[in-house]
Parts: sequence; structure tokens; C-alpha cells
Amino acid sequence: MKKIIFVDDEINILQGLKRMLHSYRNEWQMSFANSGQEALEMMQKEQFDIVVSDLRMPNIDGAKLLQTVSELYPRTARIVLSGHADKEMILKVTTTAHQYLTKPCDSVAIKEVIDKIVHLREIIYDQDVINIVSRVKSIPVLPDVYLQIVNKLKDSSATLKEIGQIISKDIALTAKILQLVNSSFFGLYRKINDPIQAVSLLGI
Repeated sequence: MKKIIFVDDEINILQGLKRMLHSYRNEWQMSFANSGQEALEMMQKEQFDIVVSDLRMPNIDGAKLLQTVSELYPRTARIVLSGHADKEMILKVTTTAHQYLTKPCDSVAIKEVIDKIVHLREIIYDQDVINIVSRVKSIPVLPDVYLQIVNKLKDSSATLKEIGQIISKDIALTAKILQLVNSSFFGLYRKINDPIQAVSLLGI
């Protein structure tokens, strides 16, 4: 059984999750924490496969919690379940959260995301995959476009438009940037098709 910890500072939310996810009790071993601090204390005592956390919490917020979990427990998958659409807060967790879910979120959506993450973990930590990766003898040279972007990012006078123009030279990078900005992670109400506009929304 996969061990999952749900973290939210609102008791009513935790109680609602318990009721909503009750039917999965034979698949998951679920724990519930009322704060980031409580979650970390529980994680010191036992190992969890997945942490599902709200963002806005007092003292240790979701961003700080997931950052700490990524450092101390890198194999624990990290999911945000939040009703807040604060762009700055969302951007904070883009590098630490594996998935972003918005409240209200039904049990089916939560189940689908957790099942996908569990499946990916099984692939990533599969010994055959590890053996293949360990046999790689050389690392591909970084593409010129990537180096141009890195140099621009180091230039304090560089503009978002210039960075977007460099990205637009590479089809794969353009596709990835557009995929990111149009994903449910950011929840934009209109589709973005221009890489320069995408960069202006994502920021440096």
C-alpha cells in the first residue's frame, strides 16, 4: 500500500478529504497533518511515498514544506492541492511540485494523478532503467540555442522579448515553453501560441 500524507491548515478540508477518499483505504495508507510543521514531524517518524499539500499555511507554507521534503526526502512525490491562484506562490513551487491540483478537486482527479505518479516512480526506480542509465558513457553537447539563453539570462540588461526570440528559434524549446504556460499548472483562461508572450508571462 502506498503511504500518502495530506497537509492542510483547515480542519474542515482535511475532514472532507478523509470522507471523499475513504473508498481508497484498501489501496492507500493515508495520514493527515494540520500544518507543515506537523507533516515534517510525521515524516521524520515514517516514510511516505507521496505528500499532498495546500499552499497557504501559517509558519511553514506549502512552498517551504515541499522544498524541505525535496531536500530531505527526494523520493517522496510532491503534489499541491490548493484553492489559491497567487501567481507568485505558484511560481515558487514549479521546481518542487510534481503536480498542481486546484480546489475543489474530486476524488477521481486526485486518484488519477496519484496513480500516474506511482506508475512513474516504478519506472524511474526500476533496476533495468537504472542499469541502462549507468552504462551511458557520454553526455550530449548542449545545443547552441540553450547556451544563448543562458548567456541572456546572465545579462541584467536582457529583455523578456529577446529571450523569447531566442527560444522561438528552436521548435522543441518553443513547444515545451508553450506546453508549460498552457498547462493546468498555471490555469490561464486563454491559450498562448506565441513563445515571446509565453516568456513574458513566465518571467525570467
